[in-house]
Amino acid sequence: MPARAIRMGVLLLIAVGVTMYVKFSRRADMGKAALANATEIMSRIDGYEKEKAFFDMYTDLAHQAALGEAYSMGGRRTRDTFDEGEYMNVFFGRLMTRAKEAGKPELVRAIGDMCEEENIQPAT
Repeated sequence: MPARAIRMGVLLLIAVGVTMYVKFSRRADMGKAALANATEIMSRIDGYEKEKAFFDMYTDLAHQAALGEAYSMGGRRTRDTFDEGEYMNVFFGRLMTRAKEAGKPELVRAIGDMCEEENIQPAT
């Protein structure tokens, strides 16, 4: 009997591990697609090339924050959800906040202008 219980426990751990792997890989895939879209929009911001070091420094932080807000892992009976609009709002909101903190008002304006063109409401 103990050997059977151990086997069942191991099988249960494997099933939970596979489920978690699938859920987190789905999150990563959604995040990569959203980041690619955000990066494409970001590259059209006036002064992007001049401020490339700034964007390189803060893109990953903005992405992590945005993905955390926009992605909800489902449960046993619910599906995972991803709100790309919320992702964009948080992503560009974080970039604007960092630009303000860095004392770059011209960059804040440029990010805001791009958000207006793309119908993004940056969450600040």
